[in-house]
Amino acid sequence: MVTQPGSTSVLLLTQPSVVSKVMEPLPPSQSERQTLYTPADEFFENIVSLLRNMLGVESTTIIVTDGEQRWLKASTGLDPDEIYSDVKFYAGVPIYSVNDEIIGTISALDSCERDLPPSQIQALEDVARVVTDFYELRRLALSDGLTGLLTRRAFENEAERLTQLCSRHRHPLTLIYFDVDHFKSINDTYGHPAGDKVLKAVAETCRTYLRQSDVFGRLGGEEFAVLLPETDEKNAVMVAEKLRIAIGAMRFNFQDTTVAVTSSFGVATQSDRTYDLSTLLARADTAMYQAKQAGRNRCMVWGAGDRVETVVRRRVLKAGQVAFSGTHASIDCTVRSLGQAGAGLDLVTTMNVPDEFHLLIRSDKLRVACKVVSRTRTHLDVEFM
Repeated sequence: MVTQPGSTSVLLLTQPSVVSKVMEPLPPSQSERQTLYTPADEFFENIVSLLRNMLGVESTTIIVTDGEQRWLKASTGLDPDEIYSDVKFYAGVPIYSVNDEIIGTISALDSCERDLPPSQIQALEDVARVVTDFYELRRLALSDGLTGLLTRRAFENEAERLTQLCSRHRHPLTLIYFDVDHFKSINDTYGHPAGDKVLKAVAETCRTYLRQSDVFGRLGGEEFAVLLPETDEKNAVMVAEKLRIAIGAMRFNFQDTTVAVTSSFGVATQSDRTYDLSTLLARADTAMYQAKQAGRNRCMVWGAGDRVETVVRRRVLKAGQVAFSGTHASIDCTVRSLGQAGAGLDLVTTMNVPDEFHLLIRSDKLRVACKVVSRTRTHLDVEFM
């Protein structure tokens, strides 16, 4: 029986073989197998405890959903494995996002048949709205102001919870790390508002290809990361390729000039399924820089092929000088990446910089001959000779 004392539909049922038609299309025995248990969240635990006391039922739950995958955020009264056993009473209210999309359900269950008076139905609806408001407040507090994605700290917090969950249940988990190629040259050439426009468009475009359960954050500058639960390496590469192609298809008009952008991707997982976030980030970051060394605008998998688990080029921030051979002339530069085989250099302008020169990094007591392998107006990638 569905009643509507307020603006939110409430499903009341007393048949043990059926669950909510609103958010739970599977019978209890099947639905339970589709549910993953997340680490405890104090807010949600308090909500289900309060609701259980208000309604006087055996168990209350909060579940969020993403397609066929369901995540149990909190439950009280019964062990998670017993929630869907011998259900004779069920009341469920959908949880909505601020965009009026159904993102989960808050439920009351009992092994005895019973009814809820209108006041308790209203209470169930009110609690569901509290959860919706909480999600929005959390989103605002944890969101990057420019892109609306998770901040680095928020990403790491959510990702840590997910790595613990997937490690405990030995579920597949893969991380994608990517950035916008030559982003600094966009800022330098067209101004920071143009760069902001690119970052916002990249975030919005990628978001359309990701699931609600994917953890998507801006880690800083033009760097992004996506943690994909229930996704193995092969499928994560497919996701990364979709994102790469979508970004490459975008076009911007800056100062009457059509500008295209590309991005480089790194993909990493841990085959033993005992995940560590710092390890995943380091591996995916390494793979991304391999993609840049291979020519950019591509996706690389950590540990694939003959290039194994060492960092080929690490990110640095060092003062350097470009010294012209045969003269005493030099130009200041900023060393952005450095490895045994080459480096990435930022300059005010690369105009008149020859294809071969010496790089000086006084802090490392390094002087090495270089050959330019790629250049933009403000950036050089060089190989050591």
